[in-house]
Amino acid sequence: MIKTAILVLSMTIAFTSAGPAGAFFKVPDTLFSESLEGATQYPTESLNLKFNYKENTLVLGAYTGTWKNRKSSKGGGLFRKRDHKTSTDILLESSEHGRWEMLCSGSLKGFGLTFEKDDNIDYRCAMSQGEAQILMTVSSYKKPKFALGQTKQERAIVVTLADGTELSGQSIHQLVGTKTLTKPPAGYEIRHDDEVIGGLGRIAKKQVILVAEDADVYQNTVFMIGLGLYFFEKNNLEKAREMDF
Repeated sequence: MIKTAILVLSMTIAFTSAGPAGAFFKVPDTLFSESLEGATQYPTESLNLKFNYKENTLVLGAYTGTWKNRKSSKGGGLFRKRDHKTSTDILLESSEHGRWEMLCSGSLKGFGLTFEKDDNIDYRCAMSQGEAQILMTVSSYKKPKFALGQTKQERAIVVTLADGTELSGQSIHQLVGTKTLTKPPAGYEIRHDDEVIGGLGRIAKKQVILVAEDADVYQNTVFMIGLGLYFFEKNNLEKAREMDF
């Protein structure tokens, strides 16, 4: 009887640990600003593929195109950490906004994403259409020298448009239905001045890119920022498999 109970318990643990995180732990939705109520939603579940080095088809709302994840590594050895670079090539096309190319890149150092040439930046996305270029940077978060367990990963986002205009953003650490803050980002919000015009996070248990109706001339830019942030999270080794809060 005891052996049977132990066997059943072992099988249950194996099944729950082998399945996806959401199968056992229900992750609440991201708590977005009220400014994003009624925003256009672009579910990202079609992008949930592992690194396969192949050109994948992209279809998100009115946007079509392709995307490809790449990894490379160098270094390593007895006394050195092995550096793993990651980059994502994205081609976006839409009848309203034309053709845009995106290149998002960083380096996987084993403890998370960090851009190798600047310790203050973890990730960069360059978005181009002809001579016009938009640059997005995601800052690294401050790690305390002495800390047990996971630390809060607050991220700041700066986006510079072709005409010099700047949009900004930051990570969200609040979930619907709880006052406890998450340590990994629960999502992101994108701002023009003090107005929230877009974001990335979970709504109705699905990961979505949000573009507010009030985004006006920045709607396409906000969508590309959200897409870049999606791949930042997708490629980030420090992203928790389950929300830790």
